[in-house]
Amino acid sequence: MNYQNFETSVSFIKNLNNRIIRIQVKKGVVIDKQGIRENRLIYEKILQGEKGLFLTIFNEFNTAGEGVKKEFESINHIENKEAEAFVVNGLSNRIELEFFTKMTKTIYPTAVFNDEKEAMKWLMDFQD
Repeated sequence: MNYQNFETSVSFIKNLNNRIIRIQVKKGVVIDKQGIRENRLIYEKILQGEKGLFLTIFNEFNTAGEGVKKEFESINHIENKEAEAFVVNGLSNRIELEFFTKMTKTIYPTAVFNDEKEAMKWLMDFQD
């Protein structure tokens, strides 16, 4: 299949069609507010007003910078999302992300996985 591909300062984004967006966070990147905003512009371009299903894949050495939680909770960020699956590659990522998702106010379902196929299977349950 021919998918749309995009790149921001923090990630590689792929439009998998059917409202599914795959985000591969770049190795060693500390995710910051600006990176989230860059990604959001791509999401808006892909979804064109619809809500999407997000598959976000982290590398072992990714972490979030200061102010990311507030940006993640902003209405501009959450209005694009129907559900989001996070895939982690290490215990430290899992601990940080599970804490982050439990402490963050979202209005859509989120889940943390070790395996991309399992995460995709979970997301598919939200398709029309």
